[in-house]
Amino acid sequence: MIRIVNRISKIAYLAIVALLVSKTAQAQFASAEDKALKETVGKLAGEGKKTEALAAMYKISNVNTRNSAMSDYISGLFSAGDEKAAMAFAAKQLDSLKALRLQPDMKYAYSNLALPYATTLVRYKRYEEAYAILNPLLAANETVHYTVHETYVKALMGLGRYHDALNKVKELIMDGKASPFVSDTAFEQAYTHWKGNAHGFSMLKDSVNKAWKSDIWTKVSAEAMQTPAPGFELKDADGKLVSLASLKGKTVVLDFWANWCQPCKASFPVMKMAQERYRKDPGVVFLFIHCFEREADPLPEAVTYMKGHNFDFRVLFDLRDTATKESPVAKSFNVRGIPTKCIIDPQGNLRFTSVGGTKYTETDVQAVEHIATMIEFARKNS
Repeated sequence: MIRIVNRISKIAYLAIVALLVSKTAQAQFASAEDKALKETVGKLAGEGKKTEALAAMYKISNVNTRNSAMSDYISGLFSAGDEKAAMAFAAKQLDSLKALRLQPDMKYAYSNLALPYATTLVRYKRYEEAYAILNPLLAANETVHYTVHETYVKALMGLGRYHDALNKVKELIMDGKASPFVSDTAFEQAYTHWKGNAHGFSMLKDSVNKAWKSDIWTKVSAEAMQTPAPGFELKDADGKLVSLASLKGKTVVLDFWANWCQPCKASFPVMKMAQERYRKDPGVVFLFIHCFEREADPLPEAVTYMKGHNFDFRVLFDLRDTATKESPVAKSFNVRGIPTKCIIDPQGNLRFTSVGGTKYTETDVQAVEHIATMIEFARKNS
């Protein structure tokens, strides 16, 4: 039981974090009091204090923050081992939100509550009920976290609908929404049960993956540009100067970020995976440029954060100009929002600019493959 609860809690937590990142613009309207109450809800629920947690939740005035707190409440109950109460609350809230789920303020709350509840139903082999909850969300083509699709595939297989599950898996792989479980385990299981044996599976899997990578290449090619990258010279955390000119002949990946930028930090695990992919390749360099600082000296906090989270990134500091208040390098690259990633080819041409963090609908594998494809395109077309 503890294992099940931990697994459910982890899935629910990932969906909640992804939702919060994607809703940054709306969340900014929440008051400090509402944000504090939201944190209290999850904490109290995790301690098994249901009455106090609910009281705190219903004091939250911002509707988006309150909806998100509902998910924190459910996740907290799962963590506390009170699965029965968590399921009962989720079922009640989903029923009350069903008629309102297409309204902007409610649809995210509905999908966020649906995931932990449907996941639990699948665990208990109540596949029909799980399918009934998730199918309307996916049929309406609503934006959901990729783990919702994983649970949906499990429900289809539980119902014996292996051909439907197989088609869904292939669709998810092509869309970059297939979790490792879906792209590997579920893919093979659905195929084997549908065909009666595993003959031909490896060929099919290779074909689908090849088509997926080809599709990414096509999309990346359409995004490509070619303009001389602005030169720069910045200091790293050790005070050493790094210039773009000194990196000519290499493909350079720039990630503009700031200490205060949560979406920037949320994208770092993917950037770490991408950097690791090219760890032994001297022809590719990753630089993380801190800009738009809101503190007198961003270096200490940046260094502490990187070390604390085991991010082996080379951080450069694009400090604001005292006269213009602008971060000059960020301005020269026309960075208006962060995170922004730029790919520079070996000849010093800017080939790609990507604004925004990792999409919560896509898997880390998809995000890394997109970055790697931009790097390879820049290298081969310089």
